[in-house]
Amino acid sequence: MRQFNTVQAHPNWEWDGSLSITGAQSLRTYRELKERQSKLPTHEYGIFFAFSKEQFKSGMKDLVSRGLLKDGEKIYSHGGGFFGIPGALERYMSAVEAIDKEIAEKCDPLEVYYEEYNNFECCLGFDGDLPAVKAVIQIFGVDIARQVLTDDKRFNRVGDVDGIAESMNNN
Repeated sequence: MRQFNTVQAHPNWEWDGSLSITGAQSLRTYRELKERQSKLPTHEYGIFFAFSKEQFKSGMKDLVSRGLLKDGEKIYSHGGGFFGIPGALERYMSAVEAIDKEIAEKCDPLEVYYEEYNNFECCLGFDGDLPAVKAVIQIFGVDIARQVLTDDKRFNRVGDVDGIAESMNNN
């Protein structure tokens, strides 16, 4: 069985219930890896984001000018303003998953839960700690999430780990 450190957290009411985290050993690594992940150069994969007609035209023009797309050629919409050339989403998601794998190897899942609890402002959200639990399941898998995210470690708890994992698989 994988061993995890003794990180602790408690709500800080001066911060509206966000967690104060103590004893973290891999939190800096997690933050650095997530920062690297957020700065993946989508344009190098042939992907762009557009939330207006002007942004879409600009993204298309860029792909054509770089020879990634022929003028008039179709592009894929991946939802949420996310567009890309054929195969681009797969290449981009492979890079995202490689960083997730590195996180799983180097970081403590409970620290990830606490960090994401704060990032998603779970203390204020109507869906409780759901986004933080989903992050742990996505990166570490349901077995580790179940092992680490016990009732005494969770805050603003919504649902059990197995039920959350099942709902993720059904979407």
